[in-house]
Amino acid sequence: MAGPMIEQFWRRRLRHLTSFLLLVGVGGLWLYWQQQNLGRTSFSSGYVLFGIVLTLAAYRLRKRWHFLRGLGSSSAWLHFHIYLGFAAFGLFWIHLGFRWPMGTLEQFLATVFMLITGSGFYGLYLTRTYPKKLTAVGNEVIFEQIPIQRRQLVRRAEALALDSKFQTEILIEFIDRRLLPFLTRGRSFYYLLFPNGGTRRTLLTEVENLNRYLASDHQAGTVPLKRLIQDKDDLDFHYALQGRLKGWLFVHVCLTGVLIVLAGLHTLLVHVFQGGF
Repeated sequence: MAGPMIEQFWRRRLRHLTSFLLLVGVGGLWLYWQQQNLGRTSFSSGYVLFGIVLTLAAYRLRKRWHFLRGLGSSSAWLHFHIYLGFAAFGLFWIHLGFRWPMGTLEQFLATVFMLITGSGFYGLYLTRTYPKKLTAVGNEVIFEQIPIQRRQLVRRAEALALDSKFQTEILIEFIDRRLLPFLTRGRSFYYLLFPNGGTRRTLLTEVENLNRYLASDHQAGTVPLKRLIQDKDDLDFHYALQGRLKGWLFVHVCLTGVLIVLAGLHTLLVHVFQGGF
């Protein structure tokens, strides 16, 4: 079963790549023909580039406008978005004549374009690696529900403290001094940048060490403590990675909006003054 699926996957990729290279080839020949016939390639390449940017922005609209969902699967749109982004990056430098622009507006426009390109490459890395990392954690977690699930963990810990299995000074002290602060507090900025299991391992080791001082009938009570620590750490991991994905997407979309406005203004000024980059 896996063999045909993999074969179909690579066939689809090859088909997309072939279409992309064909499109690039046709566009390159068109620009070359214009240049040989003394045409203004800056105008034509600029219009095509602006059209590509608008098409790339339409990828977000597909998720909101239902009638666009009938024009191909989300995966096909994503591949089209990626390949078209590569084409836009190459056409951008052709439009500039492979030199950095001189005007203030043009420099600002080019800077925003490069920022979007950089965020696009970064987003490609995130969307290719983070879902696998999140899946490896186990349970599916919705980002907006993480605060609710954290509060549920706190209530579970408080209920455990009232359980007869935990009516020992050692367990009560651990819940109050170590577990509840871990469940109620957010993680450090360093953790959000570099999620790791250091705190999780430390707390689990402390729980294991508690068994040395507990009677045999109370040792089973440490199992729910370990579960709470693991669940909270999993939620924090989801929060860090999903938060980064959402933060990247917000920046990428905002920069795209700025780029469209600046590109429209640039197009208007070019026609008014009959200039260009």
